[in-house]
Amino acid sequence: MNQQHPAHQFVKQPLADMRNRSPAHYHGQSGRLKFRPFAASDASVFAELTSHAEVQKTDLCFHGETTVDAAQDIIRCYQQAWNDQDALFFSIRLKPNDRLIGSISLTMTPAYQRAELGFWIGRDFWFQGFATEAAHAILEFAFHELNLHRVHAQHLSNNPASGKIMQKCGMRYEGCLRQHVCKGSDWHDMHLYGFTRSEYHDYSQKLLRQPVLT
Repeated sequence: MNQQHPAHQFVKQPLADMRNRSPAHYHGQSGRLKFRPFAASDASVFAELTSHAEVQKTDLCFHGETTVDAAQDIIRCYQQAWNDQDALFFSIRLKPNDRLIGSISLTMTPAYQRAELGFWIGRDFWFQGFATEAAHAILEFAFHELNLHRVHAQHLSNNPASGKIMQKCGMRYEGCLRQHVCKGSDWHDMHLYGFTRSEYHDYSQKLLRQPVLT
């Protein structure tokens, strides 16, 4: 049987901007996943997920083992970013058991109605489509609920899988910043992708016209 692609949904709010919103206002879901702000109780699992060598290899933010204390500090920084209206950091969780498996974020530039998309997924949950599903959900939230004009994303040259996720979400390749960042002793190129609101609208309409086989 054919049906339309299901919409990713967040709790609807009366204002389409971030003013006067607390983290409790932001809860969402997609087919297999739930999204909500991080809590202090996530620290131990956060530390476990971000200590994996392969996660650290592809992310600029993590270096060496993440202790529980360090994870608590990071989560407090995430919460402060909410309060300062600088960024929205969502935990990615499995629907059946509420298991934390990763993070997805929008770092905001309100003056220009744009944000940078970022994400990571725990190594045991790679290659199962979770990052792509989460990115689809957050992009819909960014354009439909926050009324952003543009969302962009970037990935290290040693992490082409992230680029494939961005492509699957319809984002357009915008170029390469050569030897743009240093991780450890190695310099890496940074590959850039982006979406405008009109491009996202065209892409989402195209998705709706494609049947899903069930």
